[in-house]
Amino acid sequence: MPSFRSAKTQAEHAVSRKIALGQGRHDHRDDGKIHSVGTARGYEQALKGATEYVQEHRLGDLRSLTVEIAQQYLADRAAIVSQKTLDIDRQAMQMHLGVRLEVVKSELETHLTTRSYTATQVERIASAQSERNSLATQIAHNAGLRAHELLTIRLANERPPPTPHSPRVERGALRRPGG
Repeated sequence: MPSFRSAKTQAEHAVSRKIALGQGRHDHRDDGKIHSVGTARGYEQALKGATEYVQEHRLGDLRSLTVEIAQQYLADRAAIVSQKTLDIDRQAMQMHLGVRLEVVKSELETHLTTRSYTATQVERIASAQSERNSLATQIAHNAGLRAHELLTIRLANERPPPTPHSPRVERGALRRPGG
């Protein structure tokens, strides 16, 4: 018997049954539970959309969702949403169904942009600052650092010994792309 609850309510209920806030996700990696408020919110939104799709096509409710319906939903969504959105939709339905779904590629081209300041923006910011702060801003920009990272610069012999969680230089370039 189909549910008469709204798509939003059905999605909220489905996510509430899988939520395990307060438990570390690293300690419970493969438990099939949601350990983050942000993930729960994203999955709720994704399942709401899937429920609306099922209802619109008169296929039942969220409990009626099958692997075949989920794959068709993803195929239909591939033409209108980005790859990231499609992946979240797939992950939410995988969690709900308890099975792995086939990855569907978005037909939309993803344009990645940098969030770094342009040289012109840095000049404008620096010109509105005191001489001392202006110099710090220019150094940070040219070195590819965030402003607060300037305070962490030390000579090699003044640095504390590395901890297991210290970033390593080999992992990536010091200068951020687009800077």
